Amino acid sequence: MEFACRLYHGKHADAPSEVTAFPHLELLATTDEERESLKLLADQLRTFGSVPFSYNEIESVTGALHGARLRVALRERGEAGPHAVAPQAGPIDVSFSWQIENNADGTRCTPNNTCRGNVPIQQRVFSATPDRSGPISLAQVSEVGTTTPANSLERCSAAHASCTHTLVVRIGIKGGLALSDLDDPPVRLRVIGGSQNQSLDCDPAISNLKDELAGGCTPAYTPYTGDEPCPATTGELWAIPNPPNAWECVAVQTGNATNQVAAGLNTRIFGTDKPDTCPTSRQNHWPNYQAGDPRIVFVLVTPFGAFAGSGSTTVPVMRFAAFYITGWTGQGGGFDNPCLTQGDEMPTNPAEIVGRYIKYVDVPNDGGTSEEICDFSAIEPCAAVLVE
Repeated sequence: MEFACRLYHGKHADAPSEVTAFPHLELLATTDEERESLKLLADQLRTFGSVPFSYNEIESVTGALHGARLRVALRERGEAGPHAVAPQAGPIDVSFSWQIENNADGTRCTPNNTCRGNVPIQQRVFSATPDRSGPISLAQVSEVGTTTPANSLERCSAAHASCTHTLVVRIGIKGGLALSDLDDPPVRLRVIGGSQNQSLDCDPAISNLKDELAGGCTPAYTPYTGDEPCPATTGELWAIPNPPNAWECVAVQTGNATNQVAAGLNTRIFGTDKPDTCPTSRQNHWPNYQAGDPRIVFVLVTPFGAFAGSGSTTVPVMRFAAFYITGWTGQGGGFDNPCLTQGDEMPTNPAEIVGRYIKYVDVPNDGGTSEEICDFSAIEPCAAVLVE
């Protein structure tokens, strides 16, 4: 036997009962046979159940029985609220299984195949993940005039004729790049697989991302002025002499680079791509790092959405930033980070670099200074100069 089924999720502070105040399942009967089955199930819940429920029979306008509704709370009596969803779990399908152990007279329910059943997927919950959510930090649907989430909306029916809803959709986007405060969550830089892996190829003389991460890049870069479009190919960019020119655009890295991240950072920080110890001098010292710490790196900032295409190309260099690395990991092969058990922050996957944006002042400077005064609230590095 099948019933019309609705799933209501979320918390409803103005609900009329403890059943509907929290997530609950609603079964609707429209025939006499279905109504008798729902009534029997309600009797079972009343006698043996431990979850809040409500059962009521629906009358038509003439007073005749029209059907029945059984609402069952998806929690034990006395539970504090809805079940928690694990963070960064992605999409989670919600389905239900039920079983009657005893009949109303106390006898065992038999045969077994008539005393249990499954309610197929009724809802999907999404728990945000960095890879799938990107800069979206809030997604909420609510009724106009309230900030209470509109978790479920009943469709029109004979028992629910008024079913018009005016909804508001709120989307929250993470702010722009800024210096990390002590209480800020870690910044997660992602390197993904595919044609464009969200990393840059900053040195034509170095053949892979691993060695660029380990030793840095030699060419000079300067912020994009917009006077000329970026070269269409890496070959065109790299044909521009550097020096004496500083490039305003940078090549996009292509191909799978997952374990290259771990190998490169291991070499940079520990001196070998397969370290087995975490020396104190190489541990995570955020926020009390010192000048010369190998975990300090300089990054090129490109426009949002610059990696939406495919194939080898170049993108503008919008600004520069200093970044302090607080965690990374490998994907087998001996490329693990030994400091993950010594205070490093755990990335969500092997293609992620965890850290904080920091203010960096080059003392003494290595050249390339300008007449601009250093902005100590911005992420751009500064160079100290002596003045008379």
